[in-house]
Amino acid sequence: MGKTDIMPRCLLLTGRLRLVSGERANDVLPVPVARAYHDHRGLPWLETVIIGHRDEYCLLIYRHIRISRLKLLGASILHISNPGLFLRYSQSIGSYLLLRKGLVASQIDRRLLPAPPRLAAERPVGQAHLFRGTVTEDGAVSNLYSELVALPM
Repeated sequence: MGKTDIMPRCLLLTGRLRLVSGERANDVLPVPVARAYHDHRGLPWLETVIIGHRDEYCLLIYRHIRISRLKLLGASILHISNPGLFLRYSQSIGSYLLLRKGLVASQIDRRLLPAPPRLAAERPVGQAHLFRGTVTEDGAVSNLYSELVALPM
């Protein structure tokens, strides 16, 4: 915990990953993930993307940010419903964000993924996240219903 990954965007595209429209969210996502999609899709400062490969799907929720030292537009990824799929296809997801959305890099809280993505660089976080309770595992606390997602910061 305490580090954030910045994933550079790679121009390699693979045709194996599919974008899924929001209308099909209930068909392809597990019930709690589909509920999270519907809870957050109306917030204008957030972007949602549903991606899939074969019978495996992932909901990404992110917002646009300006990466300070690089002065580039990027994505602050706030939620990844399927970290394994994300890690396997991080280059394709990065290509989508670059070519379709114009986002050059992504910031991902380290606790959202079991391992850093390929081509990732880690940097220290400016402010630590504080949690109250007995949670001991990094991935046990979600940003999904926090002020990071709920407020346009």
